[in-house]
Amino acid sequence: MKKEKNFPAPKDDPEFKKYWDKYLPKILTRENFHEVHLDQLSILCDLYIEYENLTEFVKDKGYTYESDGRYGESFKEWPEIKIRQKVVSELRQYAKALDLVLNKDMDKKAKETKSEWD
Repeated sequence: MKKEKNFPAPKDDPEFKKYWDKYLPKILTRENFHEVHLDQLSILCDLYIEYENLTEFVKDKGYTYESDGRYGESFKEWPEIKIRQKVVSELRQYAKALDLVLNKDMDKKAKETKSEWD
């Protein structure tokens, strides 16, 4: 049997460990578990930390900044906004690869509880 203590978090960062400890039990219970999944989990934890950092940036600075240009002042989007969108996309990809997507779980339950009229 796979035990969580056999797979400690590869980084000492408390934020990293928070996500590692949160998702490790779900990864270990997969029928097709391989240690490669732990590499994907490590990337997922890093992505969550990056997402939190970028979200804090948006809270502090907002979505746009004012810039002086040839045609006067204009508002431009911070580059961190696009980076944050990319991180969200990657979070979804890794969560899906590790079967951590909530929608998939909901679909399974919905199929199991079909009514007699279906």
